[in-house]
Amino acid sequence: MVIMEIFITGLLLGASLLLSIGPQNVLVIKQGIKREGLIAVLLVCLISDVFLFIAGTLGVDLLSNAAPIVLDIMRWGGIAYLLWFAVMAAKDAMTNKVEAPQIIEETEPTVPDDTPLGGSAVATDTRNRVRVEVSVDKQRVWVKPMLMAIVLTWLNPNAYLDAFVFIGGVGAQYGDTGRWIFAAGAFAASLIWFPLVGFGAAALSRPLSSPKVWRWINVVVAVVMTALAIKLMLMG
Repeated sequence: MVIMEIFITGLLLGASLLLSIGPQNVLVIKQGIKREGLIAVLLVCLISDVFLFIAGTLGVDLLSNAAPIVLDIMRWGGIAYLLWFAVMAAKDAMTNKVEAPQIIEETEPTVPDDTPLGGSAVATDTRNRVRVEVSVDKQRVWVKPMLMAIVLTWLNPNAYLDAFVFIGGVGAQYGDTGRWIFAAGAFAASLIWFPLVGFGAAALSRPLSSPKVWRWINVVVAVVMTALAIKLMLMG
């Protein structure tokens, strides 16, 4: 019973951290709407959370005792990062032309029918060549979103704050065994949240791809990022 309570507490804390529209969530939503590289982005987010939660659970005591200033540096770095992200979102929301994610439609490549008599072999070869080029493009389309997910996760100071201050710090209250159960609950929240957001955005891709809708999404992102930055300031 105690184990389940600790697990659920970690799950709820993890969910509360994920509910704020951070850089990872924005990228997952965008790639879901575009239906492009979503699986790669989800894998990066989930695998990164595994390593971050393990590092936070193992390292919070070391940082708190040996180098407490590191937590302060991460906190102010997170504040600067969140405010920068808020400014960028507000700027996008205020521009006259909002760049909404575009849906990627899968279409069969076509070749003009005005092929001269006896040129069927040439037309067939052209179609095959076009199909190969399209196939190569589809294979590479996940690379850029994956790299962006890595950058937004590992260069985001707020991710380290979540892992060390919230997951590691709160989990340490439950002892050597309990903190790992707590971290497992937090990861379970990520395991539910990211696929839900990504595939949900894909299912609602048409209404969400509207520039007007995306303008309001940027407004919400700017407000939430500013609120999180203020919250981190007050923690000091």
